[in-house]
Amino acid sequence: MQEEIIKKTAQESETDRNELIKTLIFDIESAKNDMEVARINFNRVYNPDDIDIYIYKLRSAESRYTKLIKKLKSIS
Repeated sequence: MQEEIIKKTAQESETDRNELIKTLIFDIESAKNDMEVARINFNRVYNPDDIDIYIYKLRSAESRYTKLIKKLKSIS
């Protein structure tokens, strides 16, 4: 009885881990996309006041990407 519970818990843990990995990969792709959009917009900006906005967006996406990569490496 206890062995069955332990096996189920281990299987559930592996399922949870796999779901977390899938979610992290999706979020990493999203952050990569956000970085690319910010780069494109930064390169196309004509108004000097908007430059700071796209620098902020790019740094934010890069920071998010880096954090997600570290988290994925720590659980893999």
